[in-house]
Amino acid sequence: MDTVDLKIRDYKNAREAAFEKIKEAIIKGHFKPGEKLVEQTLAQEMGVSRTPVREAIRRLEAEGFVVSIPRKGVVVSRADKEEIVQLYSIRAELEGLAARWAIENADEDDIQKLDEAILRMEETAASGDLDGVVQSNALFHDAIAQASKSRILCTLLKTLQDNIQRFRFQSLHLPGRPKAALAEHKEIVAAIKEKKTEEADRLLKEHLQNACAATLAHMK
Repeated sequence: MDTVDLKIRDYKNAREAAFEKIKEAIIKGHFKPGEKLVEQTLAQEMGVSRTPVREAIRRLEAEGFVVSIPRKGVVVSRADKEEIVQLYSIRAELEGLAARWAIENADEDDIQKLDEAILRMEETAASGDLDGVVQSNALFHDAIAQASKSRILCTLLKTLQDNIQRFRFQSLHLPGRPKAALAEHKEIVAAIKEKKTEEADRLLKEHLQNACAATLAHMK
C-alpha cells in the first residue's frame, strides 16, 4: 500500500486540501475499492473539523471516486472491466480531438511543455521512480489538453484523467509499460510537431488503448 500523508497543514484552504488529500489517497491505493471512509476518523487524521471532510466526500462522490451505500456509509467506488473500458474509450476520443486542436493552436511554450514531460518521464523511468513516471505521464496528457486551447475540453479531460489515474497508477508498475508508454509519447509529439493530424489522432488513441490493456492486465 502506498503511504499518503493525510495531515493538513494549510488550514486556510482546508476544504480544498481535504478533497485533494483524500483523492490522492484513493488514486494511490491507500484507500482500497470497497473500503469505508469515516468522516470522524479522516478528520482526526487530517487534524481538521468534520466539515471540510464532509464537503470533500460530497465532491468525490460527484466525481465518482466514492459512493454512498444505505446502512453502510460512504465507500471507495469499484470499477469493473466494462466501466474501465468505457472511461478509456471516452478519453481516447476526447484526447484525439485535443491532439487535432493542439496541432492548430499550439505555440512554442506548449511544445516545450510536451518535451519537458517526456524528458521527465525518461529520467524517472531510468531511475526507477515509478511515482515520478505516473506524474510525468499525467503532465504529458495535460500538456496536450492545454495546447488545444479549449477550456471545456481541458475540464472534461481532467475529470476523466483523475478517475482513470487510480487504475493507471497501478498499471504503470507493470514491467516494461513505462518504457513502452515513453516510446508512444515520443511518437505522438513527433506527429504534433510535424502537424500530422490524422497520425497524431491515431497514435493517441492507440496509446490509450494500450494503457487500457495494461490496466486490465494489472487487475487480473
